Amino acid sequence: MTSMPAHHILKTLFDQIIEEAEKNPGFAVRLLGALPSGIIAEVRTAQKRQVTPRVEIASINPVLILRKDGEEALRTALGALTKTQLREVAKSHQLILSDRARGKNAAKPAIIEAVIEAGQFCLSERAA
Repeated sequence: MTSMPAHHILKTLFDQIIEEAEKNPGFAVRLLGALPSGIIAEVRTAQKRQVTPRVEIASINPVLILRKDGEEALRTALGALTKTQLREVAKSHQLILSDRARGKNAAKPAIIEAVIEAGQFCLSERAA
């Protein structure tokens, strides 16, 4: 019998555990239940902090969506984002938002409306 280094054996073992946990959420929960509660709290906190990847945000071009698909399509795309992400979209496309949407406490619908208005303004400027 050929002996394997310990790290290869552990990698194989953990790969199998991870694969099963991905397929079987109940198994993953039972595994987490075997850990001390402090570790689980850290895992839950880390899960809450997950952010939509920048690639998704960068792929939303308000002016392009308005031109190709219309206002409702843009409204739907923007509705899936957080307030911070909406501001990032506006900033990355150099859209100037109205005062009501720039405030720290601006409501999400106000930011969405401002992004749409700014996109429409850009379209009208290009057409002129």
